[in-house]
Amino acid sequence: MRFGRYRTVSFDGCGSLKVPDTSRNRAWLDRPAHGGYPQLELMTLVETGTRPMIGAVFGPSATGETACAKRLLHLLTPDMLVLWDKGFDGNDFITAVTGTGAQIVARLGSNRRAPILSP
Repeated sequence: MRFGRYRTVSFDGCGSLKVPDTSRNRAWLDRPAHGGYPQLELMTLVETGTRPMIGAVFGPSATGETACAKRLLHLLTPDMLVLWDKGFDGNDFITAVTGTGAQIVARLGSNRRAPILSP
């Protein structure tokens, strides 16, 4: 899908994927504080509309969505318009995304002030 000259893309994550409770999985994923199976974070960069996947990474849920999304920034290009929800509104993440040349449209919380970025 396009918006003007831009390909519209978005980060899409899921942090509730459970994996088998083995010593190997616990070594890199840890076990949730409330017990249960270790959880895996999946983060994808997808084109909006038909949702073709551009890239994906896995990691421990404890690292958070933006940490996983940062591992996909090398896939962003200046012809992309990145759409995201308020969970990705950290100043360092916004700065890193705009550093790729991609444009952003982001939903921010009502108490949030975005950084002023110069072109």
